[in-house]
Amino acid sequence: MKAPRAGNGHAIRQPAVNTDFEVKGQILNMIAHQSQFRGTLKEYAFEHLCSFKSICNLFKISQVADTVIYLRVFPWSLKDDANDWLESLPEGEIDSWPRMEDKFLQNFFLASKDAKLQSDINHFVQKSNETLYDTWT
Repeated sequence: MKAPRAGNGHAIRQPAVNTDFEVKGQILNMIAHQSQFRGTLKEYAFEHLCSFKSICNLFKISQVADTVIYLRVFPWSLKDDANDWLESLPEGEIDSWPRMEDKFLQNFFLASKDAKLQSDINHFVQKSNETLYDTWT
């Protein structure tokens, strides 16, 4: 797996922290094997962000905010077109986790998926053989 180009024209500007910290290889391996996003049409960007944060929340580093860890580790969760997208952003474009989420979702959460989800919600109906209880379990 290719390491992020930290400090070498990388799109993510790492926030300053008052302590040196290291993300263990086991965590990077877990992200690389369980939370990979390639940027294909079949993948869901929002679900990737949720899965990614769930894995990152399995560990804490004293005196380091979760969002700082997210920014440090996020490049390890991207592959193929998604990684190419991140590397194509201008240097320092991403300076916070909310900005990363916004940019990521703008690029990978397609309007067609949004429209389908809205349509599914708007056209939700209880089937004739379903009880209300069955619908919610």
